[in-house]
Amino acid sequence: MLQTNLPSHSSPAAAQGRGDPAAHVPSRAVTLATISLFILVTILAVQAASTRDAHDMAARAAMVLTMRESDARRAEALFAPSAEPRLFTVTVTAYSPTPDQTWGDPWIGAMGRRVRPGKTLAVSHDLKHLLGSRVYVQGVGYLVAEDLMHPRWENRVDLCLRSRNRAEAFGVKQLDMVVLD
Repeated sequence: MLQTNLPSHSSPAAAQGRGDPAAHVPSRAVTLATISLFILVTILAVQAASTRDAHDMAARAAMVLTMRESDARRAEALFAPSAEPRLFTVTVTAYSPTPDQTWGDPWIGAMGRRVRPGKTLAVSHDLKHLLGSRVYVQGVGYLVAEDLMHPRWENRVDLCLRSRNRAEAFGVKQLDMVVLD
């Protein structure tokens, strides 16, 4: 005789909490909340400026409607609009990876990666949540935040350049920076 480890569903108590999808019946409040969320997302999708935004919102609403309550809460938190800004106006300066302008090994950034002149960006400590992010700095190009500046600076980024002369020639600029990821 073949033995299995499947639970017996002879009683309602046996079916509860055992991972059986049929045992999950959403409450009336959850169903109403889900329908309300779907209506809200649909209204926002209709008001969206672009077709892509409308498609994204509709896809999210469809996904939420097919999830269990706990998964829907987690997804809602993931897809909620980001509280952190994506566009900054920052003071942009430059540095060169030389011992007099860095701490420790001048070629190793705060993330433990080798700094890349023209590609690495050091950020002030108030922007350290951007470490590892790709950014676009107006007039400079695409960079990766891989290093930290001295704690005395705020709202500032430092472009890594190969030579000290280039870094000094860059000067100090107020530029827009967009966080890409």
